Amino acid sequence: MEKYQELVGLIEEYENALIAFSGGVDSSVVAKVARNCLSEKAIAVTLNLEIISEAEVEASRRVAREIGIRHIIIRHEILKNERFVENSEKRCYYCKREMMEILKELAERFGIKNVLDGTNADDMKKDRPGLTALKELEVKSPLAELNIGKKECREIARFLKLSNYDKPSVSCLATRIPYGERITLRRLRNIESGY
Repeated sequence: MEKYQELVGLIEEYENALIAFSGGVDSSVVAKVARNCLSEKAIAVTLNLEIISEAEVEASRRVAREIGIRHIIIRHEILKNERFVENSEKRCYYCKREMMEILKELAERFGIKNVLDGTNADDMKKDRPGLTALKELEVKSPLAELNIGKKECREIARFLKLSNYDKPSVSCLATRIPYGERITLRRLRNIESGY
């Protein structure tokens, strides 16, 4: 599997890594390869925000245990960010920027040089304001860098025997609120519970 070998080669070059870990297929592949290549020098971090369902946080916990990577969950209140709550078309930029700033600070505290995420090559073809934040903060996206798209990522996940290799993509709860309508905790909880 050529792309898998390329991914291993790239991640082996890192001295250490902190992985932005949602528990989805993409970040799970990055975390698993980092764990295999860097052993204890790889840490997965999940940000538990109001816009993420409890089921998704629990799934990240389960997959991290399966991978065998050190996993940290940080509770953070993104709804205190007024620019995010206003829900403009730059919503994802403000959220991603704040999330990655937290991870960069944590990496610095741990003496970790590289913050990685699971952005894949297909994500780069879409208009995603959050990608700007990744670039600004020099977050590394090994899947995108190696031109690994969603389909190939799932194949690698299956090869690595990850239980979530066929998990559907899940967007955050805020994406269900139309631009311009304020994001509130009540609306998010209603979306999560299916109302």
